[in-house]
Amino acid sequence: MAHSAYSRWQAEPPPGLVDLPAQSSPPGVRPPVRDARDTGHLLPPELLASLLDELGAPVLAVDVATHRILYANSAAMRLWGAEPGELCYAAIHGRSEPCPHCADSERSADRDPPGGSWEQTVAIRGRTYRCTDRIVEWPEGRIVRYRYGVDVTDDLGAQDLTRRYQEHLEMVIEERTTDLVEVHEQLQTEVTERARVEEELQELEGRARKAEKSESLAVLAGGVAHDFNNIMMAIVGSAQLGLIHGGPDSDMAKLLGRIESAAWRAAKLSRQMLAYSGRGRMVVQNISLAQLMRDMLPLIESSAPPGITVTTEIDLEAPDVAVDPDQIEQVAMSLTANSFEAFAGGVGTVTLRVGTVDRDLSDFDFPGGNGDLSTRYVALEVQDTGCGMDSETLARVFDPYFSTKFQGRGLGLAAVHGIVRGHAGAIAIDSAPSVGTTATVLFPEAAESPSREAGGTQAAPPEKSVAGTILVADDDEHVRLVTTEALELAGFDVVTANDGAEAIELFSQRPDDIDALVLDMVMPRTDGIQALRAIQEIRPDVPAILSSGYSEDEFLPKLNDVAWAGFVKKPFDIADLIDRVTACVSSW
Repeated sequence: MAHSAYSRWQAEPPPGLVDLPAQSSPPGVRPPVRDARDTGHLLPPELLASLLDELGAPVLAVDVATHRILYANSAAMRLWGAEPGELCYAAIHGRSEPCPHCADSERSADRDPPGGSWEQTVAIRGRTYRCTDRIVEWPEGRIVRYRYGVDVTDDLGAQDLTRRYQEHLEMVIEERTTDLVEVHEQLQTEVTERARVEEELQELEGRARKAEKSESLAVLAGGVAHDFNNIMMAIVGSAQLGLIHGGPDSDMAKLLGRIESAAWRAAKLSRQMLAYSGRGRMVVQNISLAQLMRDMLPLIESSAPPGITVTTEIDLEAPDVAVDPDQIEQVAMSLTANSFEAFAGGVGTVTLRVGTVDRDLSDFDFPGGNGDLSTRYVALEVQDTGCGMDSETLARVFDPYFSTKFQGRGLGLAAVHGIVRGHAGAIAIDSAPSVGTTATVLFPEAAESPSREAGGTQAAPPEKSVAGTILVADDDEHVRLVTTEALELAGFDVVTANDGAEAIELFSQRPDDIDALVLDMVMPRTDGIQALRAIQEIRPDVPAILSSGYSEDEFLPKLNDVAWAGFVKKPFDIADLIDRVTACVSSW
């Protein structure tokens, strides 16, 4: 192990570095060192050994035939412990025989042409070297294997670190991708849910706006109808008084009759407005809707234009409903009239159906609120095969006086909407152009038969001759004048008040002189009910006739603690008013 670089060569001088006879190399084989006599540029052995020692990589020359180490530089001796003259498999691997994978044995056995190379990775002293073997034929014919190694520990470590970092990155990317997929799915779910919620919110807002519009129109219609009835009362009353004064044969009788007739027609329109507002007068009964429609069938069929066939699907076993029959007849006639007009002179079919509801209540517009899932509903359905309606027209069908004809002729479906509102029902209209229209109205199943006392509870007064003083309270001057003149014609004395507060004051001044009251229900400051309640605290037995432009049903819940003798709805016939007042005074 203590040999010098030059002595390692001298142990067995490699061919070409000693004085050898001139000879040529075998074909295709390039000797590692040329003969000095051939080239004239031979490096001195000491310099060549020094250069190989400075190389830093282990270099080893082994005789292929004997496995003897011919040369080992400093790096090979330091790393492998190899000395020239030793057997390579014993010095490097500690074996007693050649290695099974030894390239020397393979080369000796198969006699392949020299000059091939093999690469293998060998771990020595914690370092990794990539060794390259090359077998050459030296000038004198000896087969020699050169082996040199390159330290690739750091490269392999860097490659391993890169591989592990790449695996780590791939794992992180996979995890992040999974997270992103989950987040994407959550976002998609959230976006879908938000879109659904926004759509529902828009639908609810649309329904709220529609309900608010309908409610506003209903309030407006009710207020207009009330004031309109006061005006009609003045017109009807004045016309009737004119007929009384002039007699039926007077020159003005015909003109006054026309005025009265027109006023009653206007009053009918007012009733439609009250129906639209849901404040029309209802006489509620438990009836069979199926039987009612069956009874109306001849009237409906007679109203059908030529070419229109009316068919029915009526379930007579359907539950009863608590409704006003007159108003339900109006609903049926309005719906069938609309269907008849959808054909515009053509031919088609209108089908009338009655039965229990098997549809989702969310499809229906409940004018008074939401449907009660615990309530069973009975449906009245009118279906036609007419021209149908587009979405824009369908959105306006409940607007007052809206019509697809040249000019709207009345409240139409708006009144139907109001009647449905008054019965706590629902309505749905489905239509499409060239398909037809289906209008479905729901009414809640009747519970117990409704009970109603039309005249309250009044104490029985002593009998008295027909004469007396009547206190009339109404905030409309024309109504007061007509009522006063009519009662005075009948022989009564009349005391008038502009509102309920003044009526209380006048009655308190002469409680025993007032024989009966005629009180308007709606007045400023103090209304008719408040006035009647205060007056009956002074004298409980005074009879009272109540009047209003609204229907009687509007006030019934508020009349439980007062006694009243009757109700007249404006505009009323003055003869009817006189009869009622006369009856009250006669029974006092």
